[in-house]
Amino acid sequence: MEPKDLKKELEEAYKSLEKADRQIKSLLIERKQSQMVMELLENAGFITDGKLQEARELVQTFKK
Repeated sequence: MEPKDLKKELEEAYKSLEKADRQIKSLLIERKQSQMVMELLENAGFITDGKLQEARELVQTFKK
């Protein structure tokens, strides 16, 4: 492989990694926000413990 081609391929790989890194960071921020909202709703009494567990079980059925 030519050095010029190798350099271009390496640059594209780094761009791809940077994009994936940004997506992961965004998902982690979104996850933290979702957890905070759930805790807020639970602590405020809008969601009872039983309903929260029921919802978690429902979500688990979709993951399979």
